[in-house]
Amino acid sequence: MSLVVQLDGHNQLTTLIPTQEYEQFVKQGYHLDKIKLREFADKMDINIGILIGRLMKDKHIDFSKKSYEALRRKFNI
Repeated sequence: MSLVVQLDGHNQLTTLIPTQEYEQFVKQGYHLDKIKLREFADKMDINIGILIGRLMKDKHIDFSKKSYEALRRKFNI
């Protein structure tokens, strides 16, 4: 899968996760199921942390939900 980066009119990144698939995923409520999150990230060939970050940014997942943090990779530099 090749990554094409597009910016919308507000210079926001829009295509790390294909918009139509992402919106359908959220609409179906799958973003609340951690197994579905992992499956969707694998299907889209993206790191689950990117998906969770996008869901948090879009306010579908609250930043305070620590249970989602366990799914994200942490790197110490």
